[in-house]
Formats: sequence, structure tokens, C-alpha cells
Amino acid sequence: MNSPIMHTAAKRVVGPAVGLKKHITLITRPYTLTICLMLCVPLVVNASADHNHDSEHSHELENEHEHEHEHEHDDSTETTEISTSMAKANGINTAHASSGPVSTSLPTYVTLVIPPQQEVKLSGRFPGLITDVQVAPGDAVTKGQLLAGIESNISLSRYEVRSPISGVISDSHAAAGNVATSDPLFVIVDLSELWLEIPVPPSQRTQVAVGQQVTLPAHEISTQIESIAPPAHGRPFWRARARVPNPHGDLTPGEVALALITTAETVAQVRVENRALQTHEGNTVVFVHHDGEYEARPVTTGASDEKFTEITAGLNPGEEYVTDNSYMIKADIGKSGAAHQH
Repeated sequence: MNSPIMHTAAKRVVGPAVGLKKHITLITRPYTLTICLMLCVPLVVNASADHNHDSEHSHELENEHEHEHEHEHDDSTETTEISTSMAKANGINTAHASSGPVSTSLPTYVTLVIPPQQEVKLSGRFPGLITDVQVAPGDAVTKGQLLAGIESNISLSRYEVRSPISGVISDSHAAAGNVATSDPLFVIVDLSELWLEIPVPPSQRTQVAVGQQVTLPAHEISTQIESIAPPAHGRPFWRARARVPNPHGDLTPGEVALALITTAETVAQVRVENRALQTHEGNTVVFVHHDGEYEARPVTTGASDEKFTEITAGLNPGEEYVTDNSYMIKADIGKSGAAHQH
């Protein structure tokens, strides 16, 4: 059995030990928290740095991709590559830019007519009975050829009607058994050469002169103005005339055709065929070919005529450009640009 004295001693011994333990626990708890915080800070900092680095790297890649895409898009919208075999199969032909004349022309409509000396209306010399007829409309005749025989009412003798020119019988009113009068028996025309009758209004009179070139684009014929006559029969137009050859009879008297009168001429340092010009992205362009690549080259144009256009900027002499089917190059470049935009 324990005595009260021993019990009190035990309290004295145990009491201070328990208090010390509590005191130590209270002291060490803040230090432990501080150490934990110090250990966590580097982890947070490193994680943040890694996140920023990854973000910057991703941004750089995105910018680089956008730059490459823009570069590819710029190139593709102005050029395209077509193999020689493909170009040949699609009829893409080229020519080389060179110097040459380019004319300023005045367009007008002209009428093809038979010159007066090349149309003959032939009658009998004396009234009488037509005994025989040797030709019909459409027949070609030569100068001096026999056309018909007539028995004169005055002398009762037969006389002959012969062609005064070489040409074609365009009309005939002669028939055996009929009576020849003063009316024409035959109309003979020589169509080997025709006239162009060119009406010139007073407002254009100073632009038109003898010696100027006249071209009929539809017939690919060129000639020169030979004369200019004043207005006649109350008509308000001057009349310019020019001869045109018609050896094969392709031109028809009475035909109205477009004509171009050359009023001025420029010697261009660089010119291209009109069919080479196209419109691309609001610019006038020609498609320049180099080593299988076709480029839409913006150009500045000057004087122009029915075949050529002067190039004052954008194309150098000797450069190869597309003449035939240039619209196919334009379409191919357009498709490439649309694909890159998509």
C-alpha cells in the first residue's frame, strides 16, 4: 500500500515531465510548418516556369506555322506549275515579247461595191429579132466572146452581140425569138476587184486621209485609201474609196463589213498579242512562262490595235508569254489560291 508521501512525490515527478512534453510540442509545431512551406515554394515556382515555357514554345510554333502558311498562300495565288506535256495537250502556246508597230485605228462600216468600169449593161445596136443566145446568167465570159445574134429590123441583116469585158453574166433578158429593144440584154460584171466605199462624217474628216491603211479583219485584207470625194446628192458624208482584190470571188458586192482605218502608228518597244491579256485580281496581266512555271505578271498597257497591244511596264523584251488558252492558266492559279484559303 502506497503512502501519501510517495504518492505526492510521484505527482511532483510526473507533473513537470508532462508539461515539458507539451511545451516542446508547442515550440516545434511552427518550425515544422515553416519548413514545409519552404520546401513547397520551389515546386510551385518550377511548375509555373514550366507552364510559361510550354506556352511560349507553343506560341512560337503557332506563329511559325502561320508564317509558313502565309508564304505558301502568297506564292500559290500568283504562280502555278504545268508540265510541258500537259501544256501541249491543252494547247497552251507561247511567244516571245518583242518590239513592233502598234496602230491607232478608227473603226467604221464600209460597203463593197463594183467599180463603174467593171459593170456593163449591154443592149443591141439596133432593134430586131433575137435569133440565138449563147450564154446564161452565171456563165463566165471573156472579152470579145459571142453572146447573141440579132436580125436588124432596118437592114434585115444579122449582127452579133459580143462581150466588151471579161467577167460573169449576172443578169440576162435575151431569149431567142424575142425582139431586142433599147433595154439591156445582158449585165456583165468583173468581180476580180471591188471598191470599198467608206462614209466619213464631218466630225471625222480631219482624221481620214489619202494613203491611210484600211483593214477588213473578217477577211484579213489590207488596202489603202485612194481618194476622198465630197458629199453628193444631199448626203452628209464624205466618201473615201479603196480598192480590194477579189481573185477568188470571196467578196460580195453590197456586203457591209467592219473596217479599221489606221490613223496613227506607234513603234512599241514591247508588244504582245491581244489574246494574251487577261484580268487577274483586278489587274491586267500576261502569264509569263519560265522553266515550267507560269506567273501572273501585272502589266501596264499602251496603244492597241486589232492584233497587238503595247506593254509600257511589267514585261521585258524576249520574255516568254502565253498566247493561246491563257485562261486555263488563270483558272489553275485561281484553284490553287482557293485551296490554300480553305
